[in-house]
Amino acid sequence: MSKPKDSESNGVYTVILILVFSPLLFIFLGKDKDGRGIGDLMSSTGFPTFLFIASLVFGVIIYYNITYKKSQKKWTSGVFSNNQAYSEDALLQAYIRLGALMLRQDTSDLKGKLGYLHRYFEQHFENSYAKDLSTSLNGAFHNPVELKAITPWLKTNLRSTSQRSQLLYFLAGLSAVDGSINPREKRYLLQLADELDITRKDFDSIMAMYTRFEDAFNNQQKQRRAPSKSRSQYKREKAAKVLGISAIASIDEIKKAYRGLAKVHHPDRFAGESESQQKIAEERFIQIQLAYELLLEFKN
Repeated sequence: MSKPKDSESNGVYTVILILVFSPLLFIFLGKDKDGRGIGDLMSSTGFPTFLFIASLVFGVIIYYNITYKKSQKKWTSGVFSNNQAYSEDALLQAYIRLGALMLRQDTSDLKGKLGYLHRYFEQHFENSYAKDLSTSLNGAFHNPVELKAITPWLKTNLRSTSQRSQLLYFLAGLSAVDGSINPREKRYLLQLADELDITRKDFDSIMAMYTRFEDAFNNQQKQRRAPSKSRSQYKREKAAKVLGISAIASIDEIKKAYRGLAKVHHPDRFAGESESQQKIAEERFIQIQLAYELLLEFKN
C-alpha cells in the first residue's frame, strides 16, 4: 500500500485558478480597440462589482482547497476525533482504522484482505460507503491511530456487548482471510477486547467461529499419526467453544448457554440500529444457531 497523495487535487485547483484568472490578466494588461487600458477600466462604474465577484470566486476556490487539504490530513494523520457525534460515516471511519491496524499485524495475502474489506464495507455500509476507500485505507495504514485513542468513542457510542463484539467479529474475519489467525493478530484482538470490556468467554466464542475444526485432524494425518479424535469430535469441540461451554456439556447446559447468547446477540436487539449493524448481527447469530443445533444433534 502506498501513501495517498494530494498532487492530483492540487493540480485540479491550479488549473481552475489559471482558467478563471487568465482572462482577467488579459483584461487588465491589454487594451481594447479604442485604446483604453487598465486605468480606464478601474475608473469605470462597473469595476467595483467586477472586483467583488472576482474576489468572491477566488475566495471560494481557496476555501475549498484548504478544506480539502484539512480533510486529507485527517485521513492520513491517524487522528480519530472522540468528540464527533455518532453516525454511519463516523462508525465507518472507526472500522477503517481498526481494519488498517489489523493489516499491520500481518500483511500476508494483502490482496485478499483488501478484497475482504471492500466487500465488507460495500455490504454493511452501503449508505455511507466511502468512494475514496483505497485512499482512506492507505492513510490509516501508513499513519495508524493508537488503539486507546479510538476505543473511548467506541465504548461511548456502542454501549452494548452485542455492538462491540461485532468489531471483533469483523476483525477476526479479516485476519483469517489467509487461512489462520497468527499470535500477533490474536494479541491485537485480545487487546481490543480488553479495551472494549468484552469478556474472555465472548472473545473465545468469536475466535472459535474462525477456527477451522479440521486443522488439528489434518495435521495429525500429515504427521502419519492415528488421529486421537475424529472429525466429528473436532467439530463438536468448536461448536462448544462458540457457545462457551464444555464439549461434554449436558442438554440443559447447551440450552442455557444458547439462551444466554441469544439474549445478547439476537438480531431483534438491533431493530433500532442501522441496516448494516442488523446484517452483522444476523451473520453472527447464524453461527451461534448452527453451533447449538450441532451440539443437540450430537446429544440425540
